[in-house]
Amino acid sequence: MGENTMKKVLSLMLALVLCAGLTVPVMAGEASLPDVPTFTDVPPEHYAAEAIDWCVSRGVMIGYTDETFKPAASLTRAQFCVMLARVFFPEELRNFEAQGAGQPWYWASLMALARKGILAGTWWSTDDTWRGADDSWRRTEDIWWRGEDSGNFRVDMSMSRYEMALLLYNIMTRNFMSVSLSQQDAASQRIPDWDQVPDRYTISVSSVYAAGIVTGHTDGSFCGSDLVNRAQAAAVVYRLVRYLGVPMEPIYNVNA
Repeated sequence: MGENTMKKVLSLMLALVLCAGLTVPVMAGEASLPDVPTFTDVPPEHYAAEAIDWCVSRGVMIGYTDETFKPAASLTRAQFCVMLARVFFPEELRNFEAQGAGQPWYWASLMALARKGILAGTWWSTDDTWRGADDSWRRTEDIWWRGEDSGNFRVDMSMSRYEMALLLYNIMTRNFMSVSLSQQDAASQRIPDWDQVPDRYTISVSSVYAAGIVTGHTDGSFCGSDLVNRAQAAAVVYRLVRYLGVPMEPIYNVNA
């Protein structure tokens, strides 16, 4: 073999090696994620854009058929509980889903949270399928349910910021993650409307505030009676995921 021929062979071999080195292996299933269009009402600069993308890509929340997310729309207690069960207790959720034939759409999520003690401190009734024959108190998986004609404590009611803080705090403690008393005290001093926080919510509000999971409004006030909207729900769930280090792989490609 001549010298020129040898040089050509070596050059070709070197090119093949370089090309092989630039090839990036694709993990199984990575390229097969179904696409979800970006939402027309969630611009990149939206404060909850990253959180919304995370929740949607994990199947925790979905958008609407007109390619909007409606970030300012309120959500119900049941909807928020479904989010929490999907993220933090997927195994328990699957178990109850397998037993939930004929139950309301939120039943498995509520039961999963109840089994883990996440609904401690709540008194929420649901529709007639949950009431006793005499409309009296009855116990189901550590939750006290009662049919209330006034509807004041129904899971189909919108979620308040106080109730959100309570559930998030219960998940923190379930994962043995808590903030110190001094941190709680410091947080309470940063909340202008702290004197308006009911006693039953003081520990949960100060804890999630200190941990940075729930933040106040622009002036720092908590406004616990305000209703939680979809963007806020996505934001706090995403912050809690990062705070606890919960792994959850995407099932959708959002930025299509």
